[in-house]
Formats: sequence, structure tokens, C-alpha cells
Amino acid sequence: MTRMEDDWFDVNYTDESGYTHFHAACRFNCPEIVRGFLEHGQDPNCIWPETGDSALHIVLKYAGSYSDIMEILLRGGADPNLANKEGLTPLHIIADNAIYCKELELFFQINDELNQLVQINARDKLGNTPIHLALECGDEQEIMEIMLRRGASQNLANDEGSTPLHIICKRNIYYCDDFAESFFKINDELNQQVQVDARDKLDRTPLQWAVVNFLPYAVESLLNHGADLSRFVFPTSSQFDHRFEYIENIQTKLVLACDYLTVIECLEKRGYELDRSEVLIIMKLFDKYKLFEEIENLDQSWYDDEEFAKEARKEMLNYIVICASCDYSEPRVARLGGRTAERRLCLLMHTQDCFQIDLKN
Repeated sequence: MTRMEDDWFDVNYTDESGYTHFHAACRFNCPEIVRGFLEHGQDPNCIWPETGDSALHIVLKYAGSYSDIMEILLRGGADPNLANKEGLTPLHIIADNAIYCKELELFFQINDELNQLVQINARDKLGNTPIHLALECGDEQEIMEIMLRRGASQNLANDEGSTPLHIICKRNIYYCDDFAESFFKINDELNQQVQVDARDKLDRTPLQWAVVNFLPYAVESLLNHGADLSRFVFPTSSQFDHRFEYIENIQTKLVLACDYLTVIECLEKRGYELDRSEVLIIMKLFDKYKLFEEIENLDQSWYDDEEFAKEARKEMLNYIVICASCDYSEPRVARLGGRTAERRLCLLMHTQDCFQIDLKN
């Protein structure tokens, strides 16, 4: 290293906010420069006063592929548990941004080698632990599993009263509907009891959130693991609105509609009985978002397909179809066959505003 290069590292220039060249080297993923600063005595826990971020926070927030610099900093003395002004530790940031689990595994591995204990249940200013953030943002079940097996609490609630299970059931991501079952499975293996009926600050249980978000697998899993249906309160129409109001794609709407009806099926199979007001909530929701109208406008080729029509007619024999006027008064009920718990949108009966539901006699 030249004398000029030595001079670069001997002076760590700082701007008016307290942001230094060392911070910049971390942010812009310059591992050799970061290493040079540390070799010249730079404090690895140098804080950016404006945000309270340490160099490690900055790397994890901004550096993109940060594995190399993260390791350099940790082995150079960076504290894995420092919190910034928002109460976020490095693990919170990894959890919040995690797409793949390799960075998370590396973080734990390095700290294990250094005999440094990572505070896995540290809370930020909103009461969130790292697993709360991982479940809010990520779609990799392995990240959830790593955290649980590392000691993340399965029941800690944040300031909104949301436990990890609440977070799972508040996610309106249909392809992550199996997270609840995985969550229960991992905790069963760890002999950890999950508080399945915990209530948040809105007095809602995970089951109520799963119903609101049309998550049939989550509903089934919650009921299989002891969720109390006797105290279940059916959501209001306004609570359902968020699932449809910004969706224009008809296929997505129909997937959600089918999930919604499947959720109702799950509840009824366990003994829940819809009353008239709850039936009207369903009907009005379908009308409000023009699901009946969209069904009428489906590609006519569906109806011209003989095989499709044959199978659909066969299934329809088992359905109870409710056809209602726009004001939902005096619904006409046509029984097309034996009782069934199945739910489908009545794709063939596209000349009327109708949908299928199992009525209780």
C-alpha cells in the first residue's frame, strides 16, 4: 500500500450530517476499501448520527450483494445487535429485505464462530421482532424456519397486538397461503405451543384475518390446530373491500371469489352457520365488484367447449344456486340436486345475477 493510500485511510472525512467516507464505502459495496479503513483503526461501529445507522446497518440496507462486507465488518468487531433510531438491529434489516436465506444463514454462522449472541427477539420502535418483518415481507418459508429454530418467539406481539401468526394471516398473498401450516408444523417439531386465538388491538384473531384475506388453506390449518370458531365474528363488507377494490384483472377476481367461497365452505364444515345478513354480505360483495357481470363476459369459447360444458353441468347438479335481484330482496332459490358444501361461481348460468351457496334448512 502506498503512502498516499495510507493517507486516505488515516483521514475519514465527514459531511455535515456525520456521514463518512467509511459509511460511503460500505454503502457502495467496496470491500477492499472497508477492509483498509478497519486495518487503519477505523471503529466498525461508527454511527451515522442522522439515522443512528452503524456501518453494518448501511451495508445491509443499501449494498445489494452484501455478504463480503458484512463478513468483513463482523469479523472486524461490528456489533450484531446495535439498534438505530427506529430500533432496528442488523437482523431486523436482514429480515425486512430477505429474498434468499443465504445471507441470513451467513449472519448467524459468522456470529456463531465469533461466539456472539444475536438478540433474535429484539424489538424495534413498533414492537416488531425480526420474525414479524420477515413474515410481512418475505415469501421464503425457509427464512421463517431458520428464525424459529434459532429461537424466535412464536407468540410475541408487536405494538398492534399482532403475533407472528397474525402477520401470516394478514398477508393477502394467495401463493403464500400455506405459511400457516408450515408455521404450526415447525412449532410442533420444537414442542412450542402457538397461541392460535390471540387477539390483536383490533380484537381480531388470526382466523378472522385469514377469512378477511380469503386464505382457505390458512383457515383450514387454524381450525385444525384448535382455533375457536364459537367466538368467530363474520367480517363486515367493508373489511372485505380491500381484497377487490384495486384489482381489475378478471382472472384474479375469479380466483379470489373462488377462494372466498372455499373459505366459507371451511367454516361451514366445522359447524359455522351463515345467517341471512352474512349471506347478503357475500351477495353484495359479488355485485359491488361486478363479479356476476364479469362472469357473463367470459370468453364465449368456454361455453362452446363441449367437454367443459359436460363437466360443468355434471358439477352443477350438486349445487344450490341463489339468484337475486339487484336490491337483494326475496332471493329465489332453485335446488338443482343434493346438498353439497362445495362452492363455485355459476359460470354456465350467466344470464342472471347468481352464485352458489349451501343454504341451511
